[in-house]
Amino acid sequence: MTETKEPIIVRRKKKTFVVQVGKAEPVKNGGISSEPKRLEGKSKESAKKKVKAISEKKPQPDENKKETIDSSRKNTVSKNRRKANNGMERLKVRWPELFCNPPKPLAIGILDKLIECLEPEEGKKWVKNGLGAWCNRIVYKKALAKGGPRYGLDGVSGEIAPDQQEHAKQGLSDYKQRKKEISGSGEKALGCGLP
Repeated sequence: MTETKEPIIVRRKKKTFVVQVGKAEPVKNGGISSEPKRLEGKSKESAKKKVKAISEKKPQPDENKKETIDSSRKNTVSKNRRKANNGMERLKVRWPELFCNPPKPLAIGILDKLIECLEPEEGKKWVKNGLGAWCNRIVYKKALAKGGPRYGLDGVSGEIAPDQQEHAKQGLSDYKQRKKEISGSGEKALGCGLP
């Protein structure tokens, strides 16, 4: 069996490696790739030149620091949204009678009761994330604004108070106002609640 003399460039976590017959040489400031890149038919010297060119690329300073802040916030928002959606899905699977569509108004203090039902190794962060996202949805606020009974693990547990109804109606009118302002300016709505 003959050994190949073709170099392989591997990029992992901001470091680039040229791999040749079992040895690796790290190169600073390389690109990020999850899969190794093979240079077919290239010599080791040309591969090193390519890696050197990659490593010599200096990151351009951002002209506008706000863009960097917005992009990092966008990643955080999408990460938080993913956690919230995951929590809501787990709530729907675990307690389908409470977390159904159309949503039912939930009992006051239901978070503590839901956490009591969990096994210790399950953790409780997902319940908090999911319940927060569930209760901030517009359809849930509409259900609160209608009034009627509140539901808990043991069935109906109380009524929606008039001040709670008013609070939900105020939240809906604020949402509609924000939506109107955003649609008037032509920007896409971000962070206005989950559907």
